[in-house]
Amino acid sequence: MFNFKRAQLAIDLLGQYITPKVNSIPQDKTADVESQDNCFLDSFYDNNQNDLLSTLRAAEGYSTSASPLVRLLIPRIPSPSLDLIETIVNIFCKGNEPKQALNYLTIQIEASQQQQQNCNSCSNEASSMFLHSKKLYVARKYYHQSTHHVAALEAFLPVVENRFGIASVRALEIKRELSLIMYDRGDKEQARILYREAVMILEGMKEVGKDQGEEKDGGSDKGGCLQVKDQHSEGPTERMGIKSKLRKWDKILVEREELDRKRAALWGSDGHFEIVGNTVRCLDHFLEPPKPVEDDFENIADLLEQLPILSVDTSKHFVKKGKHRPEIKNLLLCQGGSAPGEPKSQNIIRLLGKTHTGEVIFEKHLTCQVVIRRSSTLATIRVWILDMIDALSCLHSLGIIHRDLRIDNCLFSNDDTRLVLCDLKSRWGQRSPPEIASEGILDDAGWSSKSDIYCIGDSDLRQCSYYQLR
Repeated sequence: MFNFKRAQLAIDLLGQYITPKVNSIPQDKTADVESQDNCFLDSFYDNNQNDLLSTLRAAEGYSTSASPLVRLLIPRIPSPSLDLIETIVNIFCKGNEPKQALNYLTIQIEASQQQQQNCNSCSNEASSMFLHSKKLYVARKYYHQSTHHVAALEAFLPVVENRFGIASVRALEIKRELSLIMYDRGDKEQARILYREAVMILEGMKEVGKDQGEEKDGGSDKGGCLQVKDQHSEGPTERMGIKSKLRKWDKILVEREELDRKRAALWGSDGHFEIVGNTVRCLDHFLEPPKPVEDDFENIADLLEQLPILSVDTSKHFVKKGKHRPEIKNLLLCQGGSAPGEPKSQNIIRLLGKTHTGEVIFEKHLTCQVVIRRSSTLATIRVWILDMIDALSCLHSLGIIHRDLRIDNCLFSNDDTRLVLCDLKSRWGQRSPPEIASEGILDDAGWSSKSDIYCIGDSDLRQCSYYQLR
């Protein structure tokens, strides 16, 4: 599990791998210092890859700071292991640098192919499979249906065909994905060509199976229309799976072609139509647009007058438009009746002031989406729960019921060690208190401090534990 302090220490330790100290070696006047330095660096990284891998994995959760150091480190590692490559790619992706990850994987793929040409072995083939698979994953996630995605599929296809055979299910899945992307990008003819090639491969599998049956019965030994390697030949179950995937593939292409024809027919035509998915229905009248949602903003002008005007620093402040009077009142009550005031609890969001345009300014913290996945150890969860209890204790002592206690309304300090409760509107809408909701009572009355306490175990602890166990 990610730990903030451990990640910081790991990032500090990366410096020793970027600029390792070359041992002082006795040299005569004609010694080639540079070659000796290079020999030392090669042996240094060969002998320290496990330690470097552990350091990078520790720094992975703090990827924004780790990415620049990793870029400096990459040229210094002569032969990275697959685990090291995967960790470096993860750091780039989490640091919002997927293009850097793709470029790094491309370099490693080229190096792997060169090694495979020099010494053809199963290990090099497996390495190439892993690298191409990782590149496709990155392209699919960050550049879906783009040229990067298409290029990754086209590069991966021959590798899969060489490893599993052109008639394998994995090769067919890549062709189908490539075909559908090409169709969406406008290359409809090429999409159909890929499908027809797959159908021909299936027919070739039938011919090979028929000829093999004739040979067993003492028949002729002439080959089928498609030669398939013995180690890649598929059985009846595999052929059934391929048939099923081909039918689904053809169905998707037919549906998209039919939708294109309907769109072309509707373009410029008179009348009203309703389109739901791939279904187009003619209407005899124009449907009324949905009514706009009524704004629930309340008049908080008198409350804003109590707040000081501040200059906004985006690195320290969070700004939003105030909506509800209870939220401003509750926040002021929690800090002695003024802003910024003296907070009665460090675990309740602090209202600092307002902008010149009347927006309210809060202290800035990290959201749960950023923190939960990297810091949700059981020990950390216990600290957060204690922080939450402290915040509720303060609210209840002031007569405030939160009524919306859930993980989305929790913020966290920059070092992930402190939970801060926010959203003090004290209103939920139509939800009944959680301890009586199971009885089918829809009345919004009945909320109490006990309801908030119930929510700690009923919602937040369970959600945090779920993230921790993933």
